Amino acid sequence: VKTCYDIKKIMIIDFDAHHGNGTQDFFYNDGDVFYISFHQYPHYPGTGYYNEIGSGNGKGFNLNFPFTAGTDDIDYTAAFIEIIIPLAERFQPELILVSAGYDSHLDDPLSSLELVDDSYFKIMILISFISRLFCKNRLGIILEGGYNYNATARSVAKTISGCIIDSKLGKASNIFKLKEELELNNIYEPGLKKRNTDVFNSIKKIFQI
Repeated sequence: VKTCYDIKKIMIIDFDAHHGNGTQDFFYNDGDVFYISFHQYPHYPGTGYYNEIGSGNGKGFNLNFPFTAGTDDIDYTAAFIEIIIPLAERFQPELILVSAGYDSHLDDPLSSLELVDDSYFKIMILISFISRLFCKNRLGIILEGGYNYNATARSVAKTISGCIIDSKLGKASNIFKLKEELELNNIYEPGLKKRNTDVFNSIKKIFQI
């Protein structure tokens, strides 16, 4: 992508249930690639704690959300509103790549996370917002699987719907207008209690948000 399209700064968002240790290792020293991983923790492969933030030129460009079993989309949407979008504004990516794995679904046998079909719709609305705001709509999605095929099929459809929805949600021009629209449509409710409060507080302290 960097070579063929003259794109320098890339953000990778990975919502597979397992930590993307390979992707993290590959870009750990690269300040032009901001890697973000949502995953169940503790869980295989045992990596991906929030203090793994990159090193050298890549320090501050690796972000892990090690979520406890039972986490639902309250924490995922809050992560975008409170942490990822402010960091994207700081980083100014030119392209978003999504590692779309659906073993984070409630019905999937490989994890104990509790995302449902509509969770991926919410997540992709938020990712699409970042893509529109900073990347001129440059967005790529890579399917990484899921082990309950019916749940995966439904979730893929919701993912695509979140990308192409033609509504005010997709046209919000800043984070404040986006939050208003998300609240009106019951996608984001700031008063709801997060399951991973300590993780959020630690990340905000580390990244100075």
